Amino acid sequence: MPILIGHRGAPGLAPENTIESLELAQRAGADAVEIDVRTSADGRPVLLHDRTFERLWGSPAAPS
Repeated sequence: MPILIGHRGAPGLAPENTIESLELAQRAGADAVEIDVRTSADGRPVLLHDRTFERLWGSPAAPS
């Protein structure tokens, strides 16, 4: 039996690694989700694949 894994949630339906994307993956029947966790400059965990916001939001800034 195949297992359905939502890669960063359901990025085709909502921005990746967001609560909305994770919830949509669950509603779509995902058995699991794969997420990316990084730490911000102050050491807090954030869900973000890239080191900066460039690819998703056009900003070269990193989580602070």
